[in-house]
Amino acid sequence: PRRRPGLQPETRRSGRRQRPAHEVLRVAGGTIGVALQGEAAGRPLVLLPGIPGSARGLADLARMLGRARPVIALDLPGFGASALAAAPSGTLDAAAIAAAMRDALAQLGVTGFDTVACAESASIGAALAQGGTLLLLDPVPDAARHAVLAAMVDVTPRIDGTHLLAAWHQLRDATLWRPWFERTPGTAIDAGTDPDVARLHAVMTDWMRGGTAGAATLRAALAEPLPAAATALVAPGHPWAGAHGLRAIEAAEPPAIRAAAILAAL
Repeated sequence: PRRRPGLQPETRRSGRRQRPAHEVLRVAGGTIGVALQGEAAGRPLVLLPGIPGSARGLADLARMLGRARPVIALDLPGFGASALAAAPSGTLDAAAIAAAMRDALAQLGVTGFDTVACAESASIGAALAQGGTLLLLDPVPDAARHAVLAAMVDVTPRIDGTHLLAAWHQLRDATLWRPWFERTPGTAIDAGTDPDVARLHAVMTDWMRGGTAGAATLRAALAEPLPAAATALVAPGHPWAGAHGLRAIEAAEPPAIRAAAILAAL
């Protein structure tokens, strides 16, 4: 792809773009999907979604952060426009995913950036950050990782379509509880609004686009422990808030509150 002299979100000032610009960049072993948001100057901010998830699922948060910083949201392999071949050993790890993402960012002219990694993508964010500031949103505690991996829906296609229904329920439940498989008052998410059905449909489409490949990304992400030096942004009172042993900042779920907390933490 054509190399750019610098990051474009803050320099493309046509005044007409109201939504993120989506691009698919070719990297060694596959592709990385990116969504560019914001016309502000400053150090770029890279967003990594949780799993399952995609850059389109972070659109509200990216838009709010983009008022203060140029924002690049990346699709993880197996979701949206990102796809990576496994290593010769047949495995995929956080370091390989981060290397592909750095390749994509370099094509945008981005070398120095801060990273915000959501939930299951913490270890990928740590591998990507490399000296930049790393902030984890609601990271999965190491003790809960096996339970999260075991509860992930299998989206192997079935003739009766039950894999689609199961995936939809997981995405919907993930907007209501954290983790989605523990539906108790203590794990309820107060996002301030009802789930955005159109946004869920977009993320569902991005998940099904990668099919079963997303499972390899989840295994890679959960194979690594949480980075001990990171700072976590967590929901007040949630059982996971103090379970990861990281320095934690509490912030309620609505995107506007979280965006302000992220900018303050960085």
